[in-house]
Amino acid sequence: NAQDLDANRQYQLSLEIGHQISQGWRASYEWFFNKNNSLTMAITWLKANWLIDGKINGQAVATNINDYGFDLAVDYLYSEDRLFDRVNYTEPEGHGFAVDIGLNYAVTNRWSINLFIKDAFAEIQWKNAPQTIADATTNVSIRNLDGSLNVRPIIQGVEQHNNFKQKLSSKIHFLNVFSFNKNYHILYVADRIADHLFQQVGIRYQKYGIKLDSLLLIRQKAVTLALQHDVVDFSLTADSVDLNKARFLFINFGIKLSF
Repeated sequence: NAQDLDANRQYQLSLEIGHQISQGWRASYEWFFNKNNSLTMAITWLKANWLIDGKINGQAVATNINDYGFDLAVDYLYSEDRLFDRVNYTEPEGHGFAVDIGLNYAVTNRWSINLFIKDAFAEIQWKNAPQTIADATTNVSIRNLDGSLNVRPIIQGVEQHNNFKQKLSSKIHFLNVFSFNKNYHILYVADRIADHLFQQVGIRYQKYGIKLDSLLLIRQKAVTLALQHDVVDFSLTADSVDLNKARFLFINFGIKLSF
């Protein structure tokens, strides 16, 4: 942000990340208890081809208004070494599964709830994943005009390959719908992702099998616009009309095929 550093100020760093990109085949079955209540279970067989998972802990000290000194401990696995530009390694292969659970329940004729747990049980087994375990220290850095730093660390550690089981975190979606009539509805939505809870309230207009939602994300002060159909599902959440300036941005697009 182009601000001068406070000399001798100490900054603590604790970062944990788990990410992967995978594709797969999904099979699901829906049990209907009656016309309006059902339970869904699905399993997806995954093939993964991109990985980053691990921890970075340490501290940084502003040695003067232009420079930092670092002392970091790194332990992470990856498909591409973004931290230390490792050259000699093989790309990992991952295979796994994910189980999803869904519940639709009509409390009354006007009130219904929906609960969906994505990746309720999910993991990927990686073979020959590149891993770096290292300590990085430096007091040599160059501050650029835009406020960023070029750092030349001193690194001690090991580079290796390892078999690794990656647990995928669950994502919980809860939808509470109260209907005034067949077209207009009041919504309360709660999403639990990792340790974060996102709550939204809004309205829905429904006609000809199309659902149009307008929601306010309470804590983040963002707005969601969504369109749902039997085939297409699209939503956009942002806290700014100018998406380039948005601090909170989420875009979802899906195509559903039933057979």
